Amino acid sequence: GALSPSDRSALLKYLVEYKHGCERVCYPHDYCPSDEETVVTAPADHSKLQQQTPAADIFICGSRFPALTRDLLSRPYLALPDTLTSKQRRAVHDMCVDVDLFHCGVGASRECRYVVISIHSNGFEYISDFNDVQQSFIPARQCRPWFHRTDHPSSPEASALQGE
Repeated sequence: GALSPSDRSALLKYLVEYKHGCERVCYPHDYCPSDEETVVTAPADHSKLQQQTPAADIFICGSRFPALTRDLLSRPYLALPDTLTSKQRRAVHDMCVDVDLFHCGVGASRECRYVVISIHSNGFEYISDFNDVQQSFIPARQCRPWFHRTDHPSSPEASALQGE
C-alpha cells in the first residue's frame, strides 16, 4: 500500500544517508558535509572502534533495507528490496528526485520489479539484468535525476506553466 508518514520519513532518511555515505566513501577529497549533517569524529581510543557492532539492516514499509556499510556504499548502485509495492516504488522514485539520486526500475514483470539507485550517472551500466531496466525514449542516463518530473522548477513543462 501507500507509505505511512513514519515510513515516508524513514525512507527519506535512508536515501539521504545513502547519498551522503556514497559521497564520503567514493569522493572523500571532494566531500563537504551539508548543514544538516553532523560530522562524527573518531574516538581517541581506537579499541572502541573495533568493539562497535556492525550496522544492521533496517525495516521500512515491512521490507528489509540493507545496512549502509562502507562496502555497500562503494558499489556503483544499490538495489532496493523487491518486496516494495508499485505505490511504494513510485514514492521511492519521487523521493530520489528530491534527494538528487539517479534511479530506475528494473525487472521484466510487475511481480519482480525493484528500484535501483545511484549517485553515479553511469551506475546502472553495472546492473546484471540491465536489459530489463524500464526503457524510455528519453536518454535517462544523460539527464539529471529530476528530468522526468513535470513539477520540478527546471522541467520544460513547469517552465511552460509558469509562463502562462
